Amino acid sequence: MFDDHGGEPGTDDRRARVGAVRRRLVREGPPRTRGGAADFETISVPEHTCDRLRDLLIAEGAQTVVEIGLAYAGSALAIGEALVTVDLPRPRHIIVDPYQERD
Repeated sequence: MFDDHGGEPGTDDRRARVGAVRRRLVREGPPRTRGGAADFETISVPEHTCDRLRDLLIAEGAQTVVEIGLAYAGSALAIGEALVTVDLPRPRHIIVDPYQERD
């Protein structure tokens, strides 16, 4: 995607897009769940906790984050927001989830 000037989107644009996806996940839930009726609500990291995680990673200037477990990706999106905001040249987000059955 490109900004209005023909270049790549800026940090604020990227952060806004990631944040919008995270807010939509909280508001609407995932398109499908892998378990019972309350699976998403039971195992997802709460929005306020994701906000704190994002803010901590920004304050620390994180460039590399290793995350154990993916589930419905709420925390992964918060980490993405932080890495986009910090805007270092080579951000890395490594996710290891032994229970993930597919990409």
